[in-house]
Amino acid sequence: MFGKNRFLILITILVIAGISQITIVQCISDSQQNMNNIKLYESDSEINVAATSGILADFVGAIIDQKLDPIVDPGTCPAHYDIQPEDAAIVANADVIFYHGFEGEWFITLVNENNPSTKLIKVGNLVSGPWLPPPQAIKYLRTITQELVKIYPEKNLAFSANLNAYITQINENAAQIKQEFAQSSYYGANAVVMEFQAMFATWLGLNVMVTFGSDETLGAQDIESIVAEAEAKACTIVIMNLPSGTDAGKEIAREIGAKYAIFGNFVGDLNTESYIDLLRKNMEAAKEPITPGFDTIGINNILLLISIIGISIVLIGRRKMRKN
Repeated sequence: MFGKNRFLILITILVIAGISQITIVQCISDSQQNMNNIKLYESDSEINVAATSGILADFVGAIIDQKLDPIVDPGTCPAHYDIQPEDAAIVANADVIFYHGFEGEWFITLVNENNPSTKLIKVGNLVSGPWLPPPQAIKYLRTITQELVKIYPEKNLAFSANLNAYITQINENAAQIKQEFAQSSYYGANAVVMEFQAMFATWLGLNVMVTFGSDETLGAQDIESIVAEAEAKACTIVIMNLPSGTDAGKEIAREIGAKYAIFGNFVGDLNTESYIDLLRKNMEAAKEPITPGFDTIGINNILLLISIIGISIVLIGRRKMRKN
């Protein structure tokens, strides 16, 4: 009798344990499903962010994992931009807009007319200095990430992961780019550099001896003074900043008998697709600088001139044959 009861008790305990295990497994499964639902909901939430320049669009886009089209056209300085019809839609659809702070009145007008309630983040107030040298770019990326997390706290983990991944990518490419330029004959060369590119030129491996301003700020006497200083310091290369103009730099290069390179400062300059692409294109420009004067004629015009001369010779030859 006791044996039977013990058997029944054992069966009962096993049944209860089995039911409990099933319940626990089900609870865990339900919990996991709920977590999956939360993650799915978070990843489906829209992030409507815009940026004025190509560099900010690249940085912000990398963190939120979206391809952003900047408001300002490539090759144009945001301080001197003319509003285009398509800009209104970008601003109207944005919940947040990242901008430098030097854009000028055009930007405030664009926002006020199309989306005055959008949140504006002035990056220039949060981090100072140029963004092109990789250590500086990483400062910008960290700052932008912090601001995005404040607005989208549920995306903290995703944003942080994207930030770390992009920093790794930048560091790896930056090391390769510096190593490649170190093999160039212009590595360590004395350089005259547009002031906005001075820190990047130093990072790359140029010896910045003289700096100069944008085209609009320089007069004939200014250029004369820069040329004298550059000659005294034996500068052999001139570096320009595309959005700031290139006329002054080319003139300086001609006067001192140096070659020159044009650097981009925003993603989109020099037909670049990303920040890393911009680093590489700038390095390549410094590695193989241009001789002053050749570019003003242009290879296509040279070929055209040769063709015209050739045709002229043929025509003259035919006339002589007819006379004979």
